[in-house]
Amino acid sequence: MPSSSVEIKPGYELEDCVILGKIGHGKMAEIFKAIQIIAPKTDLRRLVYLLLRTSTIEHQLIQCFRRLERLQRIDKIEFLSEIKNLKEEIAGLKGKLSRENPIHNSSDIEKIAAQSGIGSSVRLVAAKYLSYERAESKEENITLEDFEKEMSLHSLLNHENIVQVYRTIRTRDGLWIIEELVDGADLNYLLNDQKRLEAQPQPLDPQVVLPLSYYAALGLDHAHSRGVIDRDIKPENMIVTYTGGMVKIADFGSAERYYPDLGRSQTSDLFSTSLAYASPAIVDCADFNSSGEFVGIKPGKQIILDPRDDIYSLGVTMYKLLTARLPFVSPSGRGDHLVYLIRKAKPNPLKDYNPLITTEVQRIVSKCIKKDPDNRYQTARELASDIFTYLQGKGMLLAEYKSRIHDFMKYAWEERDRFYHRRISGAGEQAIEDTSIGRADNSKA
Repeated sequence: MPSSSVEIKPGYELEDCVILGKIGHGKMAEIFKAIQIIAPKTDLRRLVYLLLRTSTIEHQLIQCFRRLERLQRIDKIEFLSEIKNLKEEIAGLKGKLSRENPIHNSSDIEKIAAQSGIGSSVRLVAAKYLSYERAESKEENITLEDFEKEMSLHSLLNHENIVQVYRTIRTRDGLWIIEELVDGADLNYLLNDQKRLEAQPQPLDPQVVLPLSYYAALGLDHAHSRGVIDRDIKPENMIVTYTGGMVKIADFGSAERYYPDLGRSQTSDLFSTSLAYASPAIVDCADFNSSGEFVGIKPGKQIILDPRDDIYSLGVTMYKLLTARLPFVSPSGRGDHLVYLIRKAKPNPLKDYNPLITTEVQRIVSKCIKKDPDNRYQTARELASDIFTYLQGKGMLLAEYKSRIHDFMKYAWEERDRFYHRRISGAGEQAIEDTSIGRADNSKA
């Protein structure tokens, strides 16, 4: 197997994709923003160049803004000079980004593509990459088998509430998953930053959380019907789009294949669920150190694959969104104590932390996180149906609740827009006419 790896830079061309820049890294993969060329045309070189010019500036601006926000929350005199410098840097980047005509999302791509006369033959995507070199490194717990499993399992799914995989690619350097680039924010970000700058997160309105959970349950039901158990449902892995309020489950790096028709228990030797969101049956099979780090499966134990564990994790997610805290927290911070609480303790009622909680909302969440899986919802479809019935009983259609989610996301959208000075029309058209550089190829990477 090849061990060499190229350095991925903006402009690196991957068959029908051109990398625009790195946007993060997950447990196994580096994540890039890319433009996928659906129907290649020669005029695309202008659009690609325009995107390349702005993607790096966008990244720098977002990083500076986040750092400034953190320092302003601390509000200490020793950071005043750094805050001043950051403000000046942000102002300069905004001006530069304005001159470069930023491209933010798929709708912007469509505008520029239309101006170029190339129609809808391109789209922005996320490109997840694992190099053979990194996979063979003994320094990180990463295997090609894990990434290949994510490639195969995620590709089985096709649902509006799950991030879509467009294609998977094998190159001489590594493996790629080309998937939907969701223009939105994860639920953990919303919990911490929605309409407030306080250090402590605040509980969210049930009239927002319940519809979000309904759509997430529909996505889970689809995955389970295709024989895929997510095994890592948590707020960070659930994204809400800025426009439309659509919930999408992301990251199937921990997923397992499940065959419900086999008629016997299917097991796994891997603990892949975040500890705070793991069901009692899962933590009962695993050993943890005092820091809560997984150290191995207990002798003679195996984790039984059960879709109802995903329902438990979604219930914990709902609890956290509604109360701004987890149902089980170790006061001492010890992981072994947390494991004990998950297995034995009863969580405090949601109404203790959120006065908007009704008896029915408490019942729904409590049923999700029952210790005994036989007492939980048996399918994600049952959970979705119960939420739907509750929402209908409030006298509002789900479409109206979706509108509430859209309004809830409005602040996050406006905050994101503060990063950019949007000048697409007119200036974007002129920029296209002024550029003539060709598409980059591998030799330039």
